[in-house]
Amino acid sequence: MADFFYRTEDIKPEEVGEYFVETKRDREIVNLLKARNPVVLAGSRGVGKSFLLRVAELELSKSESDSKVLPVYVSFSRSSLIHTKDPQQFQHWMLARICSRLYRTLISTGALTGTVRGISILAGGSVPSTPSVQTTLDSLIVRYEDSWRSDPSKIFEMR
Repeated sequence: MADFFYRTEDIKPEEVGEYFVETKRDREIVNLLKARNPVVLAGSRGVGKSFLLRVAELELSKSESDSKVLPVYVSFSRSSLIHTKDPQQFQHWMLARICSRLYRTLISTGALTGTVRGISILAGGSVPSTPSVQTTLDSLIVRYEDSWRSDPSKIFEMR
């Protein structure tokens, strides 16, 4: 029996191509997303916006050495779980997500090898050598996302 995925974020990046059934319009959108010009992709929930972004990411990552582009897909699906009185919390969470995702993409693509001292800011201080290791920044992201069910003032307490 085939796996059923409720959200694009549940599909592994390398498996996205297996589920892509290309239409002419989808190809046009993916090509626009891969171009250097900014694109606003709008549509109702569940119509495939994230999926097309993931297809563009996959295709760009396959041609990364030729295009000198490093695609980094960042999901904001858990942003609605953030709940504190800090008016800048979303911004802090978003920057942490972007840094974490960029760091993991650099490691998984081999663009970052060895320990580079300057890159430690992307990892929140510690620099693990594999994408599977949770960084200090990843731990902070989880605390932000869990803030709806716990005391939000404890976000910055180290675990």
